[in-house]
Amino acid sequence: MTYPLSSILSWMGLMSCAIASTNDSALLTRISELEKDLRDVKSQLQHQSGKNCESSAIDFRYRVGGTVKVDAFYDINAKGATYGLDVASLPLKGMDANAKNRRHFNASISASRLFAEASKSFNVIDTKAYIELDFAKDALNESAITTSLAPRIRHAYVKAGNFLLGQTWYTFQDMSAFTNTLDNLYGGSRQAMVRYTADFTKSLSLAVAAERPNTEYILNDSSLNDNSKYGKSQLPDFATQFKWKHTNGHMAISGVVCRLQVRVPQSVTGLTSDFNKDQTGWGIGFTGRQNFYKNIGFIWQINGGQGAGRYIDDLNNQAAYLQYGPGISPKFSALKVMNYIVGAEIGWTSKLSTNVGASLTRISKPQTSLPVIRFNTTQQRYHLNTLYNILPNSQVGLEVMYYHRCAGLQTKRNGEDTRILTSFIYKFDSSAKN
Repeated sequence: MTYPLSSILSWMGLMSCAIASTNDSALLTRISELEKDLRDVKSQLQHQSGKNCESSAIDFRYRVGGTVKVDAFYDINAKGATYGLDVASLPLKGMDANAKNRRHFNASISASRLFAEASKSFNVIDTKAYIELDFAKDALNESAITTSLAPRIRHAYVKAGNFLLGQTWYTFQDMSAFTNTLDNLYGGSRQAMVRYTADFTKSLSLAVAAERPNTEYILNDSSLNDNSKYGKSQLPDFATQFKWKHTNGHMAISGVVCRLQVRVPQSVTGLTSDFNKDQTGWGIGFTGRQNFYKNIGFIWQINGGQGAGRYIDDLNNQAAYLQYGPGISPKFSALKVMNYIVGAEIGWTSKLSTNVGASLTRISKPQTSLPVIRFNTTQQRYHLNTLYNILPNSQVGLEVMYYHRCAGLQTKRNGEDTRILTSFIYKFDSSAKN
């Protein structure tokens, strides 16, 4: 209900009369009623003003938080790196001193992380900025470092509506089709990209992206190289993922196409002319998750391709092979690979859960390639863990891992390690709204 200005003026007139006729009870009653009406008008105006301000304001929210992760582990078969076991570069028996460095204990905090997130709504467009750091920059190859680590950017992106610009998980990878592991190396990788996601329905979506290219290859001297040496990139990698979500899980089909190039100048020893070669890399993945009885989840991944090294989680960026040198025929080949992952998650109670997973990767060795230590033909990875929530934001876990690789040498060489890992995980998160 609204009240015209005449009612307010009438109230003021009656107040004047009241001064002259304070004994008129009817008039006093009328004055009381008009005072109540005036209070109602004031309340209505304040409510309408607040409503208008709320609708016109830009919604702004922010979150800051992170994870403190303390790992302590015991390597039974060989000495592995602090940040996590890399199955692709396990020490080979009979060739690496660390393969004999058994029963080795170490600890690390390098998987601890910090993040900040801010979001705003401009009319009908939702926007978000996100950045996440960890402290693994100096820990990947330094098993002795556990403190004073330099920060490393994991994620840094901006989202506006259906567009994403920045660094985050590969579009090719299905992040919902990994089991929870305490090993810090596995479960997805990140790079810079521009991505558009079309949501056709609540169940169907299609993501397409142009992502950072990088020609990564193994040299015949066993070194891992990329664009910083002889590799070259002229086009971005193009990736896509079609996902169908259903009541009890999801399925996804992913694809990626990339161009791998090398240019080795004639001045390099052993070459009589510049060596220029390019290969087309591609990858296809079929992944998914199926939930049973609300507390059991089964995941699977089948990934394959040629020259899609870094898009398959176990390959450690091994997309191609390059050889050259005195008396060596120059060769550049994209590596063919197949990868299979299965796993299960079991929630025994609201606080106790178990995760089990296995991965098998097979790499086809190019003909006429030289024996190379880092060139693997098979890689296997298994893990079993139990996690317990001791507090709403704290977790302890125990994991047993067994990793094995077979190197593509003339004499069969294997590398393996069994790691027993314990972790304490504390997560903190604060959010605010203006």
